[in-house]
Amino acid sequence: MKPNHQAAQLLTTLLSITAAIGALYGVATLLTPAAYLQMLGLDPNPSAVLQARYFGAAVLGAGLMLGMARKAQELTVQRALSLGNFAVVTGSAVVTTIGLASGLLNAVGWGFLVSELALAAGYGYVFVRLLQARPDRPADKESP
Repeated sequence: MKPNHQAAQLLTTLLSITAAIGALYGVATLLTPAAYLQMLGLDPNPSAVLQARYFGAAVLGAGLMLGMARKAQELTVQRALSLGNFAVVTGSAVVTTIGLASGLLNAVGWGFLVSELALAAGYGYVFVRLLQARPDRPADKESP
C-alpha cells in the first residue's frame, strides 16, 4: 500500500471521527447549552448560554460538512481538510489549556484536551504526508 493511500485512509477516518464529534456536541450544545457549560464547570449565565448555542451551531455545521467531505479524493482538497482541521484542533487545544491553567475548566477539560491533541497529531501527520504526494494524481490512487 502506497504512503499516499495510507494518508488518505487515515484522513477519511479522522474526518469521520471529527464529524461524529461535531454532530454530537453540536446538537447537545444547541439543545442543552446550560448543561454543556455546567459539565465543563462554567457558569451558565445568559450570555454564556447564547455563546454556547452559537458554538453548537458552528460545530454541528462543521461536522456535517466534514462528514460529507470525508471521501474527497482530490489532493488539494485533502490537503486543505487536513491543514484546516489541524489548525482548528490545535487552536482548540491552546484554548482548552488556557482554560485548565486558569481554573475556568474542571477536570472534564482534560478529556477535551487529550482528544484535541490526538486529532491535531493525526491531522498534522496526514498533512505532512500529503505534502509529499505528487499533485498530478489523487492521494488515494496508486500509480502503476
